[in-house]
Amino acid sequence: MKLIFFKGLMLFFLSVAVGLSQPKIEIIGGDTYNWGRVSIKEDPLKTVIKIMNSGNKKLIISEVKPACGCTTAELDKIELNAGDTANLPIVFRIVGTHNKISKTIRVSSNDPVNKDKIIRLEADVYYPIELIPGNAISFGDMEPGNEDTTSVIIINNTGKDIELSGFSSASEDCKVINVDNGAVNIPIGGEYELFITAKPKQSGFYNSSIDIKTDYEEYSELKISCFGMVK
Repeated sequence: MKLIFFKGLMLFFLSVAVGLSQPKIEIIGGDTYNWGRVSIKEDPLKTVIKIMNSGNKKLIISEVKPACGCTTAELDKIELNAGDTANLPIVFRIVGTHNKISKTIRVSSNDPVNKDKIIRLEADVYYPIELIPGNAISFGDMEPGNEDTTSVIIINNTGKDIELSGFSSASEDCKVINVDNGAVNIPIGGEYELFITAKPKQSGFYNSSIDIKTDYEEYSELKISCFGMVK
């Protein structure tokens, strides 16, 4: 009876030991990487995430799946022994985004506890000169020979007064209509609503643009794309 009990106890501890022998995926520095406040001029953002096997059995990474807006290069290794690390280079595009943004990357492996590990990427995108609703604006539905008007709000986040000048259009049927003496001054933290008109000549997709010069060195030029569908 004692021998049977002893064998049973040994089998129990052996099964526990085997159960504890497993791979474990860990993101060094935490599952979230935050660039903090960044200027749009810093696009694209780049970093290298380190992945570690903190378990005691070989970790095998089967897939790395980034969400839209970011890309990853190949891992320098997909099989990690206990204590090994792998490098995951990341490129995060921020053009067309505003304020606080977040994207994810899913890393799949043979970790029985965290088969799909989620890495979160965050940033607070700052535009020294911000365009609302963006650098591409729509006239909506248009008609040949009829003039349509749209607008964009320009916000000064630079910390100094700025001057906009040199307004020019990619086509003669598109122009800015509310700029006196060819220049606009926007104070610190101020904004200006710029009105743009277009008079398409034919049906189809309409496309033009407005170029603007600024006296802010880091953001010396602005381009506003203008589009619409002409009936």
